[in-house]
Amino acid sequence: MEIRRAKKEDIKPIIAMWATDKNSIRLEKNEPELSPNYLEAFNTISEDANQYLMVIEDNGEVVGSLHLSIIQYLFRHARKVALLEAVIVKEVRRGHGIGEQLIQWAVAKSKERGACLIELTSNKNRDKAHSFYKKLGFAQSHEGFKLKLT
Repeated sequence: MEIRRAKKEDIKPIIAMWATDKNSIRLEKNEPELSPNYLEAFNTISEDANQYLMVIEDNGEVVGSLHLSIIQYLFRHARKVALLEAVIVKEVRRGHGIGEQLIQWAVAKSKERGACLIELTSNKNRDKAHSFYKKLGFAQSHEGFKLKLT
């Protein structure tokens, strides 16, 4: 298995994983033609040295993905914090260490970039994901809030 930066041709498999995941909140749709917004977002992410849209590939098939952002904070003694989002493994491939490999990559990259911690959010209905993150050393230390703007 290889963990690498996502390419344009990976956008569709990444979105398909989210669109078909029975545990997600189904924000994405698995449509034949993707919205141009995805390509625009991909280009923005790819051009930002502090963002990593990664995939894990097995024999040419994208089987997982994550998005890691390194954020420079003023507080925390002006240290960096890593924000880990959109971690997903294809449902049929779960339970085989793929997610753990992705998280280990994100932890190593975050340390390499000087982050003092990694933050992530996970929807409250994703109990298996919460157990997974706890097993890897993450703690449920805060209550999250969101304000929907659109």
